[in-house]
Amino acid sequence: MSGRDGGQGHHSNQKGNEHDRSVPADGCLAVTGSVDSVAAALVPVEWSGAARARARLMAAFEAHRAEHRGSALGAGGSWAGPKTLFDDFERQTRSLRDWIMSLLPGDQAWRISAWGVLHLPGDALIEHDHVRSHRGGKNVWAGVYWLSGGAAADAFCWRSGGDVGRTAPVVGSAVVFPADMPHWTEAATEERRAIAFNVDVDVP
Repeated sequence: MSGRDGGQGHHSNQKGNEHDRSVPADGCLAVTGSVDSVAAALVPVEWSGAARARARLMAAFEAHRAEHRGSALGAGGSWAGPKTLFDDFERQTRSLRDWIMSLLPGDQAWRISAWGVLHLPGDALIEHDHVRSHRGGKNVWAGVYWLSGGAAADAFCWRSGGDVGRTAPVVGSAVVFPADMPHWTEAATEERRAIAFNVDVDVP
């Protein structure tokens, strides 16, 4: 996740088919929106369209990064772009946006904002949540899609009450969780690219 504003954290320089709706029973999505209901396991959900979309997503990621090089994070040089990746590169990212939408519950008019995140070795994210929307109001869901890199030791961690969980990044997979769930990352051991996203409701 990014360290920009909008309910996100800060870095520290320390060490099926394309629209498959299946989510593990103990999986990454809490349909009730309860933080406690996902405390036991955030299970990455694999996207069957990941291999086909990889080149397009990488191209969009790097083009966005080239346009917004001032969005640096952490002393180690990690980067997080503005929350306009899906809007600025609609054609290249449409399949990922559609797949994320297919994981969300109910018939709400969900609205997704996404941004690229580059973690360099040694950088980590401190504990934070994504409640506050950059559009104003509150986000309902948040998540991350792992695009490249990420060793098993580079854990994505979260907290619910007194319980702490961790999961290793899985390239081509995502986790989705309530926006008020505190989460952080351990220090990266290798370069990692991810697409982070927030979900709110589009109110006319």
